[in-house]
Amino acid sequence: MEPQQVIEVLRTAGIKKWVLMGLYGYVGYIAEPRATQDVDILIASDECESAIQAIILRWPKLIVDREAVVIRFRDPGEVAIDGETKQVIDLMLPSDECYTAILNKYHCIDPSSGYPIPLLEAAMASKYSALVSPYRQWVRKQQDAVDLRTIIMPNPDRIDRDLVVEIAELIFPGAGAELLEYMDLSHEQQTLPDLATRN
Repeated sequence: MEPQQVIEVLRTAGIKKWVLMGLYGYVGYIAEPRATQDVDILIASDECESAIQAIILRWPKLIVDREAVVIRFRDPGEVAIDGETKQVIDLMLPSDECYTAILNKYHCIDPSSGYPIPLLEAAMASKYSALVSPYRQWVRKQQDAVDLRTIIMPNPDRIDRDLVVEIAELIFPGAGAELLEYMDLSHEQQTLPDLATRN
């Protein structure tokens, strides 16, 4: 599944408020992108049902898995080694004020694709938000920690520290300072706090 396929479906359905997230949305910020299987789209809650129906209409064989803050579309023809069907599209709902702000304000248009993507500082904050989320599986949090460091490391001179704090503070009070600490430790190649164990 490629992002443009999903985005064409959303645009045809008249979905207007969305941001491309995940590695497809962060690819311009990382030095060596890892392979990804799914397309992550942050979408306004009031457009979610329309988006679900449009995706089902386009790919009727996909399995819809509704979770608290994400709607996953799984391909029944692709089964992982653990027996779970692979997710190919995630529609992410704005689960906190940080994600709501990314949807409304902290995004830009990627010059190469023309798609809305999170600002660099917003990409960092969203990965941090996933890392400390009570909804996130422990294994996925481990990958979130790697991804966050992968976003931070190549961009020491591009990151606006004040903006990092401004966006991260929307997650919870004190998150801005904690994310700056994480950032500094990453640049110094020091051991990071095990935030992935937090709930």
